[in-house]
Amino acid sequence: MSESPKLGAHSCVVHPELKNAQPSLSGRYGRMFPALTICEVELDSAVALGRAASRTDATLPAVEEALENLRIPAEFAILGQFMAHDITADRSFLARHAVTGELTNSRIPRLDLECFYGDGPVGNPFLYDREDPHKLLLGADAAGEPDDLPLNHQGTALVGDPRDDVHLLIAKLHVAFLRFHNRAVDWLCEKGVPGLAVFDEARRLVRWHYEWIVVHEFLPLSAGEEVLAGVELLSSEECEVGADWRAETPLWYYVLREAGVCTGGEHLGLVGRRIVAEVLLGLLDADLGSYRSAEPGWRPTLPSAEPEGFRMADLVVFAGTGGTAGTSQ
Repeated sequence: MSESPKLGAHSCVVHPELKNAQPSLSGRYGRMFPALTICEVELDSAVALGRAASRTDATLPAVEEALENLRIPAEFAILGQFMAHDITADRSFLARHAVTGELTNSRIPRLDLECFYGDGPVGNPFLYDREDPHKLLLGADAAGEPDDLPLNHQGTALVGDPRDDVHLLIAKLHVAFLRFHNRAVDWLCEKGVPGLAVFDEARRLVRWHYEWIVVHEFLPLSAGEEVLAGVELLSSEECEVGADWRAETPLWYYVLREAGVCTGGEHLGLVGRRIVAEVLLGLLDADLGSYRSAEPGWRPTLPSAEPEGFRMADLVVFAGTGGTAGTSQ
């Protein structure tokens, strides 16, 4: 009998004793600003700072109307989590997170839906429908309809990333993408695309429409649409870290505080916006398979409510998970 790990496992590692068997696809994590002095903050102080500044729906007796964000649909928080699963996967123990050089990203940092397609129907056949391997496998819901994650006989979800089954909302988003791909396969077959080309073309369509949503809907909503002419930092008083705080302001806190001060919490402020936009757009521009690199003039081709546009609502409608049909064909 093997000895159990002595360190606490990361919450997303199903079997931590096998973590070293994970393939290293894209190297180590690093720091965003390696030339800057590391912000050294006592753990208890950082936790207290976060606790004092946080207000979430779960802690309130009722949702306050003033806390509602009318700009961003609630689903986009889950889409952001889905995107994070697409470009990063840290399989390490929690106790090692402070050692940056030992953290391995088990994802290739591209918005290519690797967390969704895995290694394709040849490399990961358990993710695909045996009767039609162009399609991804769907599971049956409580009513017996194919509208859930597929499960093995022990109830473990058969998905490209186990984190897409950690709560109901991310699981349902994953199901929407499963249905989106499968509907794209049907749509291509209706258009007469040869059978041998169907899967690759469906994956390209799904990926490029997903990337379009990231660039033309997710980023404008979460980061704002203003031109980044310059960055004016908040003062220490505006940061409200408290008179007893002696360290630099942690970046995570600054980004959240900046959004609250500068935009009323509707979307990210200048610093947060620039970091998020440069990371996501930079990944797309560095990826030869993305629509921005492979075909910069490309426009969405799937049915949508607006010609040459495609939003998350169009994805849900096309996938057949609710709503009404779009008008653009």
